[in-house]
Amino acid sequence: MRFQRDHYEGTPFDMTKGPKSGPYGDPDRYDAAPNGDLTQEDIDRGHFERAISIFRASYSFVSILDPYNPDNAFLWFGQYAPHATTYTPVFVQSTDVPKQLSRGSLYAFDRESSFWIHALVGNWAARFYTYARPFVARVQDEVESHADGMLRSVLIEAAQHKREGGIPAMVDFLTKQSETFAHRAHSASSDLFDYLVTAFHDGYQVSNFYAKVLTVQSIFYPKWWLQQVGFFDGAEESGDGEPAAVTAAPASSSSGVVAKAKTEIVKVAHKGSVSYFTTTVLVILSGLAGVFLGRKFHGPLTTKKQGYRPLQ
Repeated sequence: MRFQRDHYEGTPFDMTKGPKSGPYGDPDRYDAAPNGDLTQEDIDRGHFERAISIFRASYSFVSILDPYNPDNAFLWFGQYAPHATTYTPVFVQSTDVPKQLSRGSLYAFDRESSFWIHALVGNWAARFYTYARPFVARVQDEVESHADGMLRSVLIEAAQHKREGGIPAMVDFLTKQSETFAHRAHSASSDLFDYLVTAFHDGYQVSNFYAKVLTVQSIFYPKWWLQQVGFFDGAEESGDGEPAAVTAAPASSSSGVVAKAKTEIVKVAHKGSVSYFTTTVLVILSGLAGVFLGRKFHGPLTTKKQGYRPLQ
């Protein structure tokens, strides 16, 4: 299963490294298609490596066979991309597939569908992959290790059901065990998504949820990426058309940088031929003129409710 989740990590082809992965190490590479001024000829001249764990996988599995007892055969089955899914045992000797694995449509999101819940995990974790991946891996390991530890006792009990009640009793037992494993995996992945949304959003990582005061840590972009996108270039040099204050404001939370950003914003705000004082005076005079003209043409204010004036 680790092989299924591979993005060539730790090799020269590591898809979580370099500018192609963005600032947070996203290994996904979307399918190339003409877009705007990007033509098919342009696309044919370029390429991305294809990951083993591809983001648009519908499902993946690992078959486990027992050469001495076919009743023990099962699949480690996971829907959606391998690196985002949690594998669960599905026994071959079953009459039904667990509902979480048998429902779902691309026409509508369904939180009870294993595909959709892992699509949530995968798409959200991809936004902050470097930071979120360890939490995803931890849940995967906990759920799969727990299931793996239970398999031996489950298969022993299945054999006992077969001896005492025949094949139907064994099949019924293994069907229920598949459902139990699938339910546990689905619940864990659902809770994982809730945690990821709570912990990673808006450029921050939030933790220490059981304390009186939350721990909030900035996960601002890495320096190498900022250098590549021209973060350290002035607005005039970069040609992005944005005022300098827009670039400087998010640089740091330190007082020096914030003060500098505020100063630049004030400077930008004061550019022009009309001062704030002049503008304020004009607004006040306009308001007084409006009151005067209103009383002149419509009479003095009264406490009587006159309703809406019909449109002419």
